[in-house]
Amino acid sequence: ARSTEQLYKGVTYIKEVRTDPRDMVIHILKINVARGGIRPLVTPPDRPKSDQPYNARTTSEFAKKFKLQLAINGGGFRPWYDYKLFYFPHSGDKVSPLGTTISENFSFNASEDQELPLLMFGGTRPVEIGYIASKAEYAVSGTRLLVDNGEITEGLDSRKLAPRTTAGVDKKGQTLIIVIVDGRQSGYSKGITLKEIAQILLENGAERALELDGGGSSTLVLNRDGNPVVLNSPVHRGIPGIERPVATHIGFSIK
Repeated sequence: ARSTEQLYKGVTYIKEVRTDPRDMVIHILKINVARGGIRPLVTPPDRPKSDQPYNARTTSEFAKKFKLQLAINGGGFRPWYDYKLFYFPHSGDKVSPLGTTISENFSFNASEDQELPLLMFGGTRPVEIGYIASKAEYAVSGTRLLVDNGEITEGLDSRKLAPRTTAGVDKKGQTLIIVIVDGRQSGYSKGITLKEIAQILLENGAERALELDGGGSSTLVLNRDGNPVVLNSPVHRGIPGIERPVATHIGFSIK
């Protein structure tokens, strides 16, 4: 089953429910970042000069605080752990993002991370994926490239199932394609492999795509009449419907 909804001018939301090869609920957002009136935002720092520049917050908290119409979780971060009862971070705890993060005049580089691919906004193109943050106004690091030059990256895992958040860009660098798949919820959605989600990105027009933070972090939030509503089913601490506080997020204010 597949439903399509135009949320805003230049923003389409597709929800797909599959039962083959297993139960999967797939959320696809296509955002025309080149359209005037669609403004991206990567989480601004709480402490720009600190080596832990962020206070963790859920994607809903981020969307509400910055009055955004749409938001997803961003890149990986440290420290975090999840032992169901004992977990870190809680909202407000200090965290630092992996790789490179850019938000307007703020730029943070975690020197211990090897070169990670970047999702960038407002540089040489409205949206692009690459390794050099040339003139980008906003950027967040992914963990790996899933699609490059319109082809699935070699050696992607085709066995491990997990909830995942991914982002792709079209050839022109105008459209952002977000694919989020729920997981770890039998009878609803068991999760997806990297290879499978790369295929979905490809089918939806991604010329290049990367993996963002997944697992219990995967979250998609939409503003419905002034309140953030979670469109997917995140699974923080193994509990369906619970959002994980994370370091960075990607959001859009849409007029």
